[in-house]
Amino acid sequence: MSIAKRKRSPLLIAGIIIMTLAVAFASWFSSSFRRDLSDDEILERLEPGTATRDIQHALSQLEARLSPKYDGRERFREKVIALASNEHVAIRRQVAWVMGREPGYRERLVPMLDDADVGVQFNAALSLSNSSDPRARPVLLAALRPVNVVAPASGTLEIKVDVSDEASLGYALGLVKTDSGDVDVRPPLSGVIESFPKGKDGPVSKGDVVALLAAAPTTVNNALVALKFVGRKSDLPAIRPFVNGGGFGGDAGKQIRLSAERAVDAIERR
Repeated sequence: MSIAKRKRSPLLIAGIIIMTLAVAFASWFSSSFRRDLSDDEILERLEPGTATRDIQHALSQLEARLSPKYDGRERFREKVIALASNEHVAIRRQVAWVMGREPGYRERLVPMLDDADVGVQFNAALSLSNSSDPRARPVLLAALRPVNVVAPASGTLEIKVDVSDEASLGYALGLVKTDSGDVDVRPPLSGVIESFPKGKDGPVSKGDVVALLAAAPTTVNNALVALKFVGRKSDLPAIRPFVNGGGFGGDAGKQIRLSAERAVDAIERR
């Protein structure tokens, strides 16, 4: 190798490194939720066919600025409403939450209370509670009770977790073996496993309840806070057990007790 070539090699290597870093930065810059988007960029990312992550980025940015005082809010209404029926559960959940930032979406939230996904229902109920809408009550009260985890298909059940294990949203508790392949069993919300009504293995039919899940303390606390605004006296028997913490300990239990006390007090005063 010549001296000239040896001298150029470090420059070539440096150029490759710089190009690699530039590509990596461009990728991060385009996808990072921390990057602020203009109104036009948000509108562009809310278009049909946009990548899921880009839609979520746009919705997170819209949530931060959406309010009755924001003059540009009407520009987004049609596209946000369209996303309420998106095929991706994560997007519908986020839309249900974002809609709660602005009272103009109130009636559009009501159908989401009947969404196939429990998480979408819950976020819609929380958003409706911002407007003190009593139609949120059934979903909020349901959040105080154990959640059903159902078999996603018919086949042979194989549960891979135990009672008292934590179950996180998006993570499989096990699977159902079918003739066409394995299908994951996933919880609709985060929580703690209480029981397995069908046992941990054996035949199941699609829709069978295969696990009962006690809601996570954050879910319970959010439901209690919302019930402070929409709850009725007939709801008090479901709320009062949480005045003693509802079985939750530590800081989470203290917060739940406080939220339950405030809900009971507000409902009794109405």
